[in-house]
Amino acid sequence: MRPETDRPRLVFLGTGGGAHSERCHAAIVFQPAPGRVLLLDTGGGFEVVRQLKRAEIDLRGVTRIFLSHRHSDHITGLEPLLLHIGLQAMWGQRTAADVHVYAHPEVLAACQTMIETMASGAIELLAAAGAQLRWQPVLADGAAVEVWPDVHLTAFAADHIPDDGSCLGCVVSFAGPNGPRRIVYSGDSRPTAAIGRHALGAEALIHEAGGVDAQSAPVYRSGHTTAGEAARLATAAGVRRLYLCHVPQDGVIPAMLAEARLHFHGAVAVPQDLEAFSLE
Repeated sequence: MRPETDRPRLVFLGTGGGAHSERCHAAIVFQPAPGRVLLLDTGGGFEVVRQLKRAEIDLRGVTRIFLSHRHSDHITGLEPLLLHIGLQAMWGQRTAADVHVYAHPEVLAACQTMIETMASGAIELLAAAGAQLRWQPVLADGAAVEVWPDVHLTAFAADHIPDDGSCLGCVVSFAGPNGPRRIVYSGDSRPTAAIGRHALGAEALIHEAGGVDAQSAPVYRSGHTTAGEAARLATAAGVRRLYLCHVPQDGVIPAMLAEARLHFHGAVAVPQDLEAFSLE
């Protein structure tokens, strides 16, 4: 695993869906520059801390977190992550930076309840290190949120479970050497026009895939997308790169890749856990 570089990059800490028992679960780093991390989902527990350390990403830089929805394989890494950020600050006898968590209000409420139910000391540890946990609600197709002055996040509706409007994907816009650029994260979702609309001309589309077209009925029933649908969406949107993640099992990956390459002729990958990709 390569350590941090000065180029914008993606690091796939966890690429498995909830049904995958070997891969870590959904957690993707967007790193626009060294020392700055926007984490897209937090996986299913302490694995996110372990994966950040294996990726040689300093926890001090993990100050921005987007949570797509409230399923356990996406949010239950939040508390251990906050705990370890606070512990690292305590052991190093230094101050910590505020941590901003962006999500639908229902997801933020679920996270707050989860942390309270665990009787966690994470928030107190952060406070002792001079930092605050800042809950920042975002809504589908709301105004872009400034993550940093040169990075903005816009949420959009995903079609997943529960069907209450709380499941989101996001667009991350950032400054590149040749002008503004965008990456799009589907979150967990069936194929939607909203994803395609927001992905128009994007540098990269990170899209979940729960199987192939021949399995579309059970895939859609569980709120997911096939590799073929994600690839056709990527082609229609004119994205440069397609990353398929949230895979249900490794055995289906060769078929997923073959199907995606049939319908999308740009760069396509099903990343391994800890695989990194430069956005230059």
